[in-house]
Parts: sequence; C-alpha cells; structure tokens
Amino acid sequence: MKQISLKGKSRSDWLKLRRQGIGGSDVAAILGLSKWRTPLDVYNDKTREDTSEQEDTPAMEWGRRLEPVIREKYAEATGLTVAKPEAMFVSEEHPFMIADLDGVCDGGRLLECKTARTARDWGEEGTDEIPEYYQTQVQHYMAVTGAQACDVAVLIGGGDFRIYTVERDQELIDLLIKEESAFWNQHVVPHIPPAPVSLSEIAAAFPTSDGKEKEASDQIADALNEMVVTEREIADKKAHLDELKAEVQGYMESSEKLLVNGVPAATWKSSKPRVTFDSKAFGAAEPELYKQYLKEGAPVRRFTIKSSFAESVA
Repeated sequence: MKQISLKGKSRSDWLKLRRQGIGGSDVAAILGLSKWRTPLDVYNDKTREDTSEQEDTPAMEWGRRLEPVIREKYAEATGLTVAKPEAMFVSEEHPFMIADLDGVCDGGRLLECKTARTARDWGEEGTDEIPEYYQTQVQHYMAVTGAQACDVAVLIGGGDFRIYTVERDQELIDLLIKEESAFWNQHVVPHIPPAPVSLSEIAAAFPTSDGKEKEASDQIADALNEMVVTEREIADKKAHLDELKAEVQGYMESSEKLLVNGVPAATWKSSKPRVTFDSKAFGAAEPELYKQYLKEGAPVRRFTIKSSFAESVA
C-alpha cells in the first residue's frame, strides 16, 4: 500500500487525486447499487477535463462538516485513539483502487463517518447491518489498506448516534476487485463510456428518433407488459388517493389547519395568485418583436404505450 501525502493540498488538489482512481464512494455506483449515482456518472467524473470543483449537495456539505464531530464522538464512546490520515492510500497490487479514510484507530481498525436522515436502512446498533452501498465502500477500504475491520459511526436524524462494525469479507473483496478492474480498464482507460442506465442518461444518449422499427426481445416484451400493469395499479392508487383527499378537504372546508388529537397533522393554505405572461396575446399584438425572442429548445422524445397493446395485456 502506497500513500500520497495530502499535507498542504487544497480541496481542488484532493479532487484531482480522486479522479486518478476508484474511491470507496464510487464502488456502489459502479455496481448499480447507489441511489444517487450511476456508472456513467463515475466515468464522467474520472474522465472529464474540467478540473473545477463541483458544488456539494446539502447532504454532502453537512456530511463533510459533521465528520470531525462524529469522529470525536466515536473516540469518546469507544475510548480508542482515532487519527484522520493526511494521506490518500493506493493499492500497490491494484493501483486504480484508492482510499481516502475518515479515520484509523488503534490496532489498524478503520473508521468511516456517516450521516443519515432516517434509520430505515440501518439495522441494530453493534451489528454489521449497514446499507449495502456503504458495505461496498468499507470493504473497498479494507481491500486497499489490508485492514481486518471497519467501524461505521453514523449520526441519524441529528440526534441518534450509532456504531456498527463490519469485518473483512474476502469473497466480497475479490468480487469488488474484479468489477472495479473491469470498469477501470474497459471504460476509464480507453475512454469508452458505460451504457446509460437512468432515464435521463438514455434520453441524452438517444435524443432523436430515426423513424425505424425494432422488434422487442422476450425480456423487453415482459418489461412492457409489467409497465402496463404497474401503470394501472398507479392509476387505481391515484384515484383512491384523490377520493381520500376530497374527503379530508371537504371536512376541512375553509379551515387552514387540521389537527389529530390536538396535534397539527395537515394544512390547506391559500397561495398568492400566480402571475403568468400571456405569450399568445403578446405574439398577436407584437408579432415581429415576438419572433425576435423565439428560442428553439432541444428535441424531446415522448414515450407512449399504444392503447391497443395496453388493452391486450391481462
């Protein structure tokens, strides 16, 4: 394991270093397990020439700000000495694998600090039951460093502090190395982007239609059938939701707040009238000026399931 010193380096320098390899937070996206990023997102991050810093989301910003606080709380709770490494770690055997650690404890145990809004994806404290997208992250760190265990300290909802312990899983680590190697050598190094997987990525990759036809495979036909069934279920749920909403709002009449056992449960507030620009009237009144400010947007493709096909689905 090699170390790259971070002493005296700016956040921009740190981001540049992260683009030189696959970090722990990239792994879940590469495997298709991330809620927030796709393989194409990781590829674009590693290959883009723009070196400017991308703006943090609020969750990312607060996670970064609270990291020292969580590390300090962990040290108090465990009695362990925890150091924040001023270095980035690089696997000598697999140099595309890098690790930027939140903490290293006595005996070489790793520490990863997290924040979460709810405990929905977290198991009982003291177990290894953490979200799978974090499981891959800490196993990646153990692969790079050779560590045998990693504690995950998480602050949930701003007041629920928990510690989880994840032991080294060599079988999972071997799988991660295989998948990360394939991603790095088949996509990042030769600059071949992975296939788009999200709706926005697919729409960006294929912005216009060519007028041709394509016969559906069995898998795609099954997916289309499931879409029809799911859309029916959603429509039924939406209709039921509208019925419930009408019942509640009808009961509220002109009241602004609804209480349940004296506790505020819902509001139905009046909003200010919406002010809009009547472009049609303006175009009729000032046609020449209207034409000067017309702007053609990007092409948009609309996906529609034919009603005749939908009706044939049981």
